[in-house]
Amino acid sequence: MDQVALRADIGPFVAEWLTALTSSTPTDGVQVGRPYGCFAIEKGPRLVFGDFWRAPVLTGTRYQAMADVQDEGDTYVIVGIGAAEVADLLGEREKLSALSSALDQERAGSGIGPAAAKLT
Repeated sequence: MDQVALRADIGPFVAEWLTALTSSTPTDGVQVGRPYGCFAIEKGPRLVFGDFWRAPVLTGTRYQAMADVQDEGDTYVIVGIGAAEVADLLGEREKLSALSSALDQERAGSGIGPAAAKLT
C-alpha cells in the first residue's frame, strides 16, 4: 500500500464529503490517517484480507470519520465512509507511542505491509 498515493487520491473527495455534510469547509484542513487492512477470520482459523482498508479522517485535532478504500489498479477509491466512533478509537490508539512505532514497523498486525496488500 502506498500511503502517500492513497492520501492524494482520496483526500479531495473526503474534504468535499465533509464540507457537504457540515455545510462548511473544515478550517484546519482534512487529513487521512494511517490505513488499516481489514481481515475476516475464517475456519481454521486463518485471516483473509478483505481487499479493502479503513483510514481515519482527521479535521483539526478530531477524527471525524472512517473512509473505506480499495485499490483500483493505479488508484485508490472510496467505497464507503462513516463510523466516526471507530475513527476516534483509532486516533486514541495511535497516541500510544510504542504502538504507533510498532505499526510503522509493521509489527502490530496492521496488515498494511507490501506482503499483506494482496493476500486474496
